[in-house]
Amino acid sequence: MDEFGRIARLRERLAWTGPSADPSTGPDVRIGIGDDAAVLAPSAAVQVLSVDTANEHVHFEWSFGSAAQLAQRAVVAALSDLAAMGARPRACLMALSLAPDVDDARFDGILDGLAAVSEAYRVPIVGGNLSGARDTAFTTTVVGECDGRTLTRTGARVGDIVYVTGPVGGSALGLAALLAGRAPDFEEFADCWRAPRARVDLSEPLSRVASAAIDISDGLVQDLGHLCEASQVSATVEFERVPLADGLEAASRRLGAGLFDLVLAEGDVYELLFTAPPDAEVGDWATPIGRILAHTETPVCVTVEGAPLETSFSGFSHFSTSKQES
Repeated sequence: MDEFGRIARLRERLAWTGPSADPSTGPDVRIGIGDDAAVLAPSAAVQVLSVDTANEHVHFEWSFGSAAQLAQRAVVAALSDLAAMGARPRACLMALSLAPDVDDARFDGILDGLAAVSEAYRVPIVGGNLSGARDTAFTTTVVGECDGRTLTRTGARVGDIVYVTGPVGGSALGLAALLAGRAPDFEEFADCWRAPRARVDLSEPLSRVASAAIDISDGLVQDLGHLCEASQVSATVEFERVPLADGLEAASRRLGAGLFDLVLAEGDVYELLFTAPPDAEVGDWATPIGRILAHTETPVCVTVEGAPLETSFSGFSHFSTSKQES
């Protein structure tokens, strides 16, 4: 299939069918895929935009999952940034840079994944770009909106409680198993990496209670450190209060992976870290794991049964490590 055949297939497969008087365009889309640019209807809400790229050999290998799963992951990573800002998804644009090994079957798999994530999160894919490349890359731009307060990393205050919205470590163990070629032995964890969720379901309650927020894409300690740096505070985390993925401890021993590394340093979680005042009415959708302190030279101190954990957990960085991560 040539470029224009693929564009036609993409336009047909991703036509938005959300609730609308005009099912071909969706509730907010005046012009979607097929023109020089997309056009969205006017909105009185604050617009929130983010972009994220998933690169082959950096963020994924084709052997890690199906083409559909890998395409969905790329969109979820971008949507997660909207959730951390307290925004709900409105639209998405996808730039596909495709290597020569993306044949028609793999291309159709990518489209299946994009269609599935569009439907699951009720977010129309309204345009993007298609090009050839040496290695495949998915670059996702998302548009979200907020009716109320937009969250940032800068609002944490001394005395605030640190919360996390879900279990940590399962996706990291899954990636470790995939990299080691042992995914069949840890299939539930590999699936956790293959099928993350963006917590846009929590955007509204989060915006009501949080003083600051960030998603866990590069590691719990590193991302909480980013929040602390932006807010000019420090934090302490009680390791025993961090919710762990089911079976993580036993699985980490079987794989020979360090539990602290999986939970504190590894990314790919896409749960949300946030802070809230002690009197905030946070529901059972989040777990308190620590507290915000006055600024010190140590942005985040992790304790185990009250004793500081001396090991440093730096998390993922594109330009200081060769370890593959998402």
